[in-house]
Amino acid sequence: MNIILLSFIASIATTIFMVVQRRKKKAVITELVANNFFQEYNYAKKLLWFFISFAVMGSIMAYLSFLEGKDTGIAVSIILLFVVFGEPIIMYPDLRFYYNDTSCILEDKLIRYKSIKEIRRKPMSPAFLKQMEVITINNDKIKTRKDITEIIEIKIKEQAEAKPENSPKKKRKAKKSKKSSSEKTPD
Repeated sequence: MNIILLSFIASIATTIFMVVQRRKKKAVITELVANNFFQEYNYAKKLLWFFISFAVMGSIMAYLSFLEGKDTGIAVSIILLFVVFGEPIIMYPDLRFYYNDTSCILEDKLIRYKSIKEIRRKPMSPAFLKQMEVITINNDKIKTRKDITEIIEIKIKEQAEAKPENSPKKKRKAKKSKKSSSEKTPD
């Protein structure tokens, strides 16, 4: 019986800690999103089946352990159920991706597409997890999902295509060349 009580207390303490961390993270993301217009890509629904299957498994395990009178099984079931029900709630801000035409938010940081040096598959990552790394000019390595990196790559290509037409550097060069040609011609 003590193990059941201990598992219940540990589960509640962990949940409280994670809720506090979620609130901090949500405040940072809200502040970043408030300053700019961002589109939202929500991929929480894709992971919902995973959490539902573990919730069903934990419930069955708790019921069977209760019937057999095994305290350890009940304790493990309680922890599993708290984790399974708490994880989607805690991770919900993490399961959203905010982006616009010039930047995106990855791991609570505003990342400009111009500052991305490389996008690659995360080393030592199983293929089915689809984990990717976004490496910035400052060599910050940010772990993300493949579908998010596809959005980032599309936005980078859009910027590259739009750049030759409206490039500020070309406009500056054109102004400088006009000034230098006007200085060379005698009056």
